[in-house]
Amino acid sequence: MSSNLNQQKNIPLDGLAGLRQNWRSDLVAGFVVFLIALPLSLGIAGASGVPPVAGLIAAICGGIIVSLFSGSFVTINGPAAGLIVIVLGVTEQLGDGDTSVGYPYMLAATVCAGGILVLLGLLKAGKVGDFFPLSVVHGMLAAIGLIIMSKQIHIALGVDPLGKQPVDLVLELPHSFSQMNPYVAIIGLVSIVLMILMNYVIKNPIIKKIPAPLLVVVVGITLAHFLKVGYEADLDPTLPGAYLGYYNFMGADYVTGQNFLVSIPEASQMIHFPDFGKLFTGLFIKCVFTIAIIQGLESLLSASAVEQLDPAQRKANLNKDLVAVGLGSVVAGALGGIPIIAEIVRSSANVSNGAKTRWANFFHGFFILICVLLIPNVLHMIPRACLAGILVMTGYRLASPHEFAHMYKVGLEQLFIFVITILGVLLTDLLKGIFIGIGIKMLINAIRSGMYNPIKMFTAQATLKQISEGNYTLKTSGILVFTNYLSFKSKIEAIPVGQTVRIDFSDATFIDHTVFANATRLKQDYNYAGGSMSFYGLEYFKPVSHHHQAARVRIRNIEQIAQSLTPRQRALAAFAEKNDYCYSFQAETPASFIQKMDFFQNRYIGLQENFVDAPLTKTSSVHLQSSDISYKNGENFQSVNRKFTAVVISQIAEKVPDFLLINEDNMQELMGAKPSKGQMIKGEKGTYWLFSDKMKEALAFIDREDVLFLEEAQVQLIEGYEHSIFINKNNTILDAESIADLFSKGQLFIKNITQHKRPQATNLSKA
Repeated sequence: MSSNLNQQKNIPLDGLAGLRQNWRSDLVAGFVVFLIALPLSLGIAGASGVPPVAGLIAAICGGIIVSLFSGSFVTINGPAAGLIVIVLGVTEQLGDGDTSVGYPYMLAATVCAGGILVLLGLLKAGKVGDFFPLSVVHGMLAAIGLIIMSKQIHIALGVDPLGKQPVDLVLELPHSFSQMNPYVAIIGLVSIVLMILMNYVIKNPIIKKIPAPLLVVVVGITLAHFLKVGYEADLDPTLPGAYLGYYNFMGADYVTGQNFLVSIPEASQMIHFPDFGKLFTGLFIKCVFTIAIIQGLESLLSASAVEQLDPAQRKANLNKDLVAVGLGSVVAGALGGIPIIAEIVRSSANVSNGAKTRWANFFHGFFILICVLLIPNVLHMIPRACLAGILVMTGYRLASPHEFAHMYKVGLEQLFIFVITILGVLLTDLLKGIFIGIGIKMLINAIRSGMYNPIKMFTAQATLKQISEGNYTLKTSGILVFTNYLSFKSKIEAIPVGQTVRIDFSDATFIDHTVFANATRLKQDYNYAGGSMSFYGLEYFKPVSHHHQAARVRIRNIEQIAQSLTPRQRALAAFAEKNDYCYSFQAETPASFIQKMDFFQNRYIGLQENFVDAPLTKTSSVHLQSSDISYKNGENFQSVNRKFTAVVISQIAEKVPDFLLINEDNMQELMGAKPSKGQMIKGEKGTYWLFSDKMKEALAFIDREDVLFLEEAQVQLIEGYEHSIFINKNNTILDAESIADLFSKGQLFIKNITQHKRPQATNLSKA
């Protein structure tokens, strides 16, 4: 029997207990992330116009300080490319164009912004991140990527650009290419090529285990040593034998001094303190709020994204995360570090290398601290050009063509908002660009929805009703847009965990992309936690594109919907209407507990559609649900799509033992191979096999009486998991009449097995 059948949720412990339980795996993951974070932290600080050590201080605080208070579990915190533009802009503005003058004022702004984040976390403002439209957020990140590339390409060529604004930096590129330092440019271009190869070309799993930034740094140091980059010219270059720090290339003279390497001071000179001399000036206050808004937004979005990577699917406490990031930034700013956020790429590497708890983040910061204290001279050997090459590819990932293509697939209006936000950021500044994007989004939503009522734009029209014990319906109406999503979300969050929930969109008039994408994720989280949430009424809407999370516009001619249904779908709709059940023909991702069923262990599960939901009784929390589920199997899931009708009995109050009961004649077709540890149960016409890692519990739940009942219903396979039972009658699509019959027999079956307890199963023949 496969391990999935009786797989229990193995949630790692937290705190000191988690350290004792998982220190080995977290230590390894933290070390790998340290190798990635070290060069990135140096490069990010350098690109931000501050001493490289400021990035290391931020990484140390992000690991050691934030991990102690964080509300997430596998997130890595530290300096990130998304804040380069903010830190550089604040440092230049507060220093009147001189970053060395503005550096201590920027540290003061970082401390104040961190304090604001702590306050917001204590006020439970973590949900505010959901307010921002996704297209605006992606546009902001893409603009940051473009700005990073426009600056770092010059550094990779060995040229310090004169321009400050993105447009000026782009226009200056021809000059930098013509005036590039050849030896330095070799290091920069090799670094970019290596990043491309490691991220997009090389597929070998062994080579892929090498962190790309680490490889780039090692190669960069080697090339710098070979090309004598970083040596000062102590001798007169006209004298014979003078070569250090000087070379001639194609008739032109070039220098390769210490300024082409990372500058790392002695340990006693690493700490820099903030200057609060401009605390009450308007410019300083603006800078503080700019850092706090972008820092908080990026942290919330990153933490939410990283929790989707967590194998244990633990839910992050975003309010605690805000407090932790704020505290980390306060300490970092007080010691000379730049602002801290949750970082997705390093967090992904953390998960990939087996991290289990917050201690992996702690270890990553601890390793950086040891490195700074023990081997600062090695850090000084790193060429700035290779760090610039790493950041060029970091910027490319933020603004890659894939991002533009993704927005186009979601919808033309999302692409338009995305591009407008990019242009707004590039032509003004980050904060103004974001508000320009939000304003355009609000205008488009108002026009598309035909609704200009400001109250309804900011308050979702949604009514929550408890139909019976364990059954809730959230009925929506009017428009659902990003500005009223928080009120819509608050209704869902008011529902206890583990209930059956229907979100009914049938009376809504417009659903925007941000709401639908976030609501879909809410549904996935709720279902994973043991509940059953479903969407209804989406058949009354037409997506603005083929993307599954596209905005949805109300179909005005309802007759078009009926005409588009197949005869079977009309029969299912009639069956549901006759019995006061819910029916939806919209395709959606199956609930997480279905995906965990052993039947899908070696199959790629697709979408489910033609969903019928029926309560066992009007007062019962138990539901019978049928749907058509598609899947692929075979080697690498290369077979054609297969589809069958499954019936699921969900929300059973008593925990169902994990088991698999299958007709012997169909075992090869349905499971591919006979699982181990089976018990044979004879029926009247054939033989069923019961499989479970906890056979005693399974035999107390299923006996020969149930087998005879299932045999009469011609059911080939049933499977139990936690509080649900999965039924596959014959692995084919069933018509409405067969589903109705299976519902009827399923109601009798579930009443039979839940209304009595069997101390011992009888009439069994052991295998």
